[in-house]
Amino acid sequence: VPDSLLQMEFKLNNSIAFLKKAITYRNWYIYRENSAFFELGKIYSMTKDHERALSSMYVIKDDFIDNQDYLDSYTLSLVNLGYFNESKELLGYAVEKYPQNTVFLKRLAAIDKQFRDRVLLRILDSNEMYKYDPDVLLEISRLSDDVGVKKELVQRLKQMEYNSPELVIEEAAINGAVKLSDIDVFFSSGGFSNYRNIKSILSLITENTIMDYLKEKYNEYSGYIKDDTNNDGNYEKIMFRAEGQHEWYSEDNNQDKVNDLFVGFQEGKPVFINIEEKMLAAYYEYPLVKTVILFGNDFNEIYNFNDRKAVFDILSFKNPFLAPVLVPDTDEMFSRIKGKAENYRKSTNGDNLAVLMEYFKSERIKNYESYDSVSAVVRRGIVKDQKVVFASGDINQDKLF
Repeated sequence: VPDSLLQMEFKLNNSIAFLKKAITYRNWYIYRENSAFFELGKIYSMTKDHERALSSMYVIKDDFIDNQDYLDSYTLSLVNLGYFNESKELLGYAVEKYPQNTVFLKRLAAIDKQFRDRVLLRILDSNEMYKYDPDVLLEISRLSDDVGVKKELVQRLKQMEYNSPELVIEEAAINGAVKLSDIDVFFSSGGFSNYRNIKSILSLITENTIMDYLKEKYNEYSGYIKDDTNNDGNYEKIMFRAEGQHEWYSEDNNQDKVNDLFVGFQEGKPVFINIEEKMLAAYYEYPLVKTVILFGNDFNEIYNFNDRKAVFDILSFKNPFLAPVLVPDTDEMFSRIKGKAENYRKSTNGDNLAVLMEYFKSERIKNYESYDSVSAVVRRGIVKDQKVVFASGDINQDKLF
C-alpha cells in the first residue's frame, strides 16, 4: 500500500481509523504491522497529536531507527512535548546518520547549546564552514547571544556572496536598524514568501520611511506566502497574492489536509469565506454579506440577504502584511444578523460538496472553472508543473469527488 493511498485518497482522519482497525484485527495481506504503526505515527505527528505519535512509533523504534522519515516524525513529537534529553540524543544520532539534513541540524541547534558551540568552533577555528548549509549557520547565529560570533558568521556568508532574507534580517538585527537597501535585498531574495521573515523584519523597522518602502515592495509581490509554525515542513497558512492583491488564503492548523479556513478574494477583498464543516459566507462587497450557508449533518440552512443590508465582518486584517485572523465568535455574530435575511430555506441535500458546487456555479464566482484554488475550497492541492492543481469536482479538497 503506497503512502499516497493513506495521505491522498482518504481524509487523514479516515486513514487513522483505517490503520487502527488494521492493527486491532491483525489481518495482514499486503501491509506489515510495523508499517501500519509507522504510518499511524506519522499522521499523528503531522496533525500535532504528539502523545499518540510517540505511542505509535515507540513500539517500532528498533526496526525504524535508521529511517529518515521516522526520525523526523519521532523527534518532532519529542521536541514538541518537551522531552529534550531524549530529543538531543536521537537528533544527535540523526545528524550523524544524515549530515545533510538541515531539518535535523536546525532542530538540534534549537534545543542544544553545546551542539551550537561545537558547530561554531568548527566554523570559526577550523574553517569548516563549507560543511554546513547557510540556513543552518544563520539559525545558529540567530540563537547565539555572542554579538561577535554573529558578526563573524554574517561577514563570512557575505564574502561567499550568499543572499537570503534570513541574512538580511540577521545583519539588521546586529546593526539595530533596517536600511532601504536591506528592503531591496529582502524583496529580491524572496523575503515575502514566508510569514516568519515578514514578522521578523517588521519587528526591526522603526522609521516610517522604511516601513513605507517595505509596503511599496510588498504591493509589488506576486506569489505564495507560507507559514510553517513548528518547522515540520508542513504549512499551516498559505496566502497567494498576484499583482499586489490577495487572491486566496488557506489555513490548516492541525495539518489534517483539510483546511479549517479558506478565503477567496476579488480585487483584494474577500468574496467568500469557507469555515470547514461549519459555514460558507459570500459577499456583495466585504463586509456586506450576500449569502450564508450553515452546514449540518442532515440538511443545510441557506440565508440570503438582499440590498446590502447586513454586515458580517468575521475576518480581522489588523496588520496588512500578515495573515487575516478569523474572529472567534462567528456563531454569535451571525445570530445577530440572520433576522435581516430576506429569505431562508433548508437544502434537502446534506452533501456540502453539492451545495458548494451549486453556489459557485449559480453566483458565477470569478475564475471558478479555471482558478484551481477556488474550485477546491478545503483540501490542499498537489504541485504539478510548478502549479498547485486540484480536481475540478473536488470542492471540499478531500481527494474525493
